[in-house]
Amino acid sequence: MMDALSVSVVPKARAGMAAGIFTTMRVTGEALAITAIGAMLMSLTAANLHAAAEVESLALPKNDTAIANQMGASAGHGTVSNTDSMRDGIIIELANHAYTSAFHSIFAVLAVLSALTAVVCLVTLRQPDATP
Repeated sequence: MMDALSVSVVPKARAGMAAGIFTTMRVTGEALAITAIGAMLMSLTAANLHAAAEVESLALPKNDTAIANQMGASAGHGTVSNTDSMRDGIIIELANHAYTSAFHSIFAVLAVLSALTAVVCLVTLRQPDATP
């Protein structure tokens, strides 16, 4: 629908250019959004893990950012199970809980942004009343 709208507002001779620009901008926006969400997820995971380790008075075998990156790189499962580099089961449990908590926070932010976007769309696309 958006592709058709982007092409319908330009002269027919420039329809290909309009479609190309729109597609490029859409893909670029999606890539930037995914990158930003991934960075926020890893930052929140590292912060949650650091805070949990301080509460439990545990020394992390790696820094919290390295553990968060390992979790993010684990094919999207959000788990750490490499016991060679992290032998302590408590730290693995804390890391998994930190990742889950960060994931829930990201989903809450995305839900709020989606709701705000829906409200903006409803307000801006509403037809004015024609009654005098």
